[in-house]
Amino acid sequence: VLTRTNTAASEIATYLIHHQIKVVSPESLLITQSPKVALLLAVFRYLDRKDSSLARAELIHFAFQLSGNPLPDTAFRFPADASDFESYFTELTSIQLRSDFLHIGKLTDLINQLTTIFVLEANDPFLQFFADEVLLFTSRYGNRIAEFLTWWDRVKETKSIIYPESMDAVRVMTIHKSKGLQFPVVILADAVEE
Repeated sequence: VLTRTNTAASEIATYLIHHQIKVVSPESLLITQSPKVALLLAVFRYLDRKDSSLARAELIHFAFQLSGNPLPDTAFRFPADASDFESYFTELTSIQLRSDFLHIGKLTDLINQLTTIFVLEANDPFLQFFADEVLLFTSRYGNRIAEFLTWWDRVKETKSIIYPESMDAVRVMTIHKSKGLQFPVVILADAVEE
């Protein structure tokens, strides 16, 4: 699928992935496109700032997005106290999140714990590449969540998973990136301007 802009390519790739169609494109393979990684980052933000209403709302949002269950209208009316919030979160999602039992001192161990708590597939390529990035960060800069989040916000648009070129999947790219390439079938997604 060829498009004129990266934005259109990203939207098409996201749509295809949402409909369980394998896609290869630079935009679709960004680690940040994974809802599972988004959930882990939401937990990191919550652990970094338990008093933040935004971090709590993000955590609830991504937990429900992954579960596929509809978000209740009252989901964001959570208690102010952190321990009360965690009980509320468990009641709301049936996921036992207890920050006092998490290994916050070592981010790689924290990822493993969260993968178990949220029943995420450990062999998911997005999670594996994210865990590799966390390991790389911790080996260079230490295990502080706040510093990791600052670093991640700076580099997230450059971090993607790597699939082999031979993978059987729909390729989504801009017309500019496709110059000189050949494909048996080509779809021009935005060939007509309005």
